[in-house]
This record gives sequence, structure tokens and C-alpha cells, in this order.
Amino acid sequence: MSSSVGESSLPVIPPPDNFQVVEAVLYASVFDNCHHELLARLKNMTDNWRDFKEHEMVYSMRCGTTAERTDPIVRMRRQFSSDTTVWHIRYLGTQNVDDKCPAVIHSSIDSIAYSPNIMSFIKDMNFMLNYEYLMMGNVFCFGTIKVLVYKVLTVLKAGKYSKDSLIPLTKSFVVEASVPVENEETMFYAKQLKKFCDQLEPFVKFTKVEYYRPRVTEEEAK
Repeated sequence: MSSSVGESSLPVIPPPDNFQVVEAVLYASVFDNCHHELLARLKNMTDNWRDFKEHEMVYSMRCGTTAERTDPIVRMRRQFSSDTTVWHIRYLGTQNVDDKCPAVIHSSIDSIAYSPNIMSFIKDMNFMLNYEYLMMGNVFCFGTIKVLVYKVLTVLKAGKYSKDSLIPLTKSFVVEASVPVENEETMFYAKQLKKFCDQLEPFVKFTKVEYYRPRVTEEEAK
């Protein structure tokens, strides 16, 4: 059975001794009017859960994207509250492209230091803001498997984060399941994650979202 650990809004970030990880990830979505049933199911399946609120700003260094090279992208994150100005940086590495693997495999690196001055540091390195959004929802843990169910919100005007300035991006919640990969055993952990996620049907159906592949229209596919 699950147990809530309280009304916490701590950021979903790894501890300093685990700043670099490779993880398997699966994605899904659930409509607003159905997500409470999913939450109830997850509370019964997982060890613990808590609330979270995060603000993310995505920056890129404009170097000129080509077929062989893409612009470097970093993500700044903070716990979202009126008195929180301490940020950390996250870098998502390249994906392990394997059509036989049932999950997306990618690496991520988090800054060990957390500072209110990171934004100035990023701008001094000539990174420019691409977009920003907020995530509000719940995180569930079952062993090393982590499931996030959250609403994505955008802002009417950059720098304005009052309740009236936040707009839901869709009429659904994002569902993101992940597990750290150890000893490069990507297939083993991807299958374990898929097996866990399959238990959440019919409330939600997870898929391998290959967001790193170029979009192909129906005409181009013919």
C-alpha cells in the first residue's frame, strides 16, 4: 500500500551523489476528468508519493543547427514558489536509438551546485531563452521506478507567475515513467519499466515517444 509523505513541493531532482544518470523513459497522457482514477491506482501500486511544483526555463546557444549538429540546450529548474530563487541546471544527453528497445534511453546531468546566480551565468555564456513552463502534479515511487503525473502550464508574460497568469497548455496531464539504468543493461531495465507501466492499463497507455526523430509527413512516408 502507498503512503503519502505530506504536502511537499520539493523539486524532483537527483541528490548530489547521483548527478549523472542514464535512464529509461516512457510517456503517456490522461484527460483532466480521468486523472484522479489514475492517481488512485498509483497510490495503491507504489511505495510513496508527494506533490511537486517546478518551473523550467529552456535555453539554447545559437550555433547554427545542421544535419550533423544541433544547438546545445540546457534546462534551468527550480522549486516553484514565491520565495524560491535557487536554480539548478540540467543537461539532457543524446538518446540511445534502438528500435528493439521498448523505452527511450537517454542520459542526464544535473549541476551539483544550486545557486540564485545561475541565470546570470547562463546568459554570460550566450545562451538564449527558448521557452519556459511550469509543472504541477504528483510524483510516485516504486523502488527505483518513478512516475510523474503533472499538468503543464505556460505563462501569459515572461516573469509573471501569479495564479491569473498561468494557463494550462492542454486539457490533459502528462504521465512520465522512468527508471535509472545500471551497468549499461538498458534492455533489462526498459523491459522492467514497460512491465510496470502495462499494469496501469486501461487507465493510461504508455508509449515510446521518439521525440528525437525528425517528423515525417504522410506524403514523405510514401
